[in-house]
Amino acid sequence: MAKLHIQISGLDELYKKLELTKEEVNARKKAALDAGAKIVGYEADRLAPRPGSIKTKIDAEEAIIGFDKDKWYWRFFELGASPHEIEGDPLVFEGDAGLVITNKVNHPGMAARPFLRPALESQKDLVIRVMSEVIREALK
Repeated sequence: MAKLHIQISGLDELYKKLELTKEEVNARKKAALDAGAKIVGYEADRLAPRPGSIKTKIDAEEAIIGFDKDKWYWRFFELGASPHEIEGDPLVFEGDAGLVITNKVNHPGMAARPFLRPALESQKDLVIRVMSEVIREALK
């Protein structure tokens, strides 16, 4: 899965000073990460090659935002690809004029059309505000 990581650091020390348990710390960090990840995930899904496919995974330490293994080729949308040769024994695919059977093709490459990084970049200020508010509310 291609991933964007959002991490919160420094909260363990703050919560220790407030005499909270590890479970309470993890629950509050997870709530803040979940709030931030939903914002980035929504925007990434809107920008993705096929909306409705972005997944998020949250634990107490990080939020992972990306796409499933079956969408492995989406990394080429995010990062682009240089021209390259593809070999197979044989390669079989649908071409413009019908079924193509060959042993190799020259792929022209593709320009990057990122969606994960722009989602994070465009939403980072909102994510920070929302995550901060979740943590502030938890401390009241």
